[in-house]
Amino acid sequence: MERISFAENWNNKLNCKFFHTIRKGNNYDYYRKQVHKKFEIYVEGFKKTEADLLSARLIKYDDLLYEMLVMDTGYEKPDELFQKFNPLNESREVTLLLFKIC
Repeated sequence: MERISFAENWNNKLNCKFFHTIRKGNNYDYYRKQVHKKFEIYVEGFKKTEADLLSARLIKYDDLLYEMLVMDTGYEKPDELFQKFNPLNESREVTLLLFKIC
């Protein structure tokens, strides 16, 4: 089973039936091959739950909706937080993942 880790449960999104997460764009090829696979979801080093990866999409960071970033992070000004934890590559591409809790 695959594994994905979170520093914390941003905006309590991992308590929802569906949630998305934004990862570095250079991870897209890996996640694209994992669609429909089950992942163990870890928060702060502890297993929280399991979820199925429903989709993986490569997208420009600038094309992400502000509302999506706020929901993903729980912060009204998510750009600074995102840059701190997940610096962008030169192309400013990110991988958008959609999960469903099992």
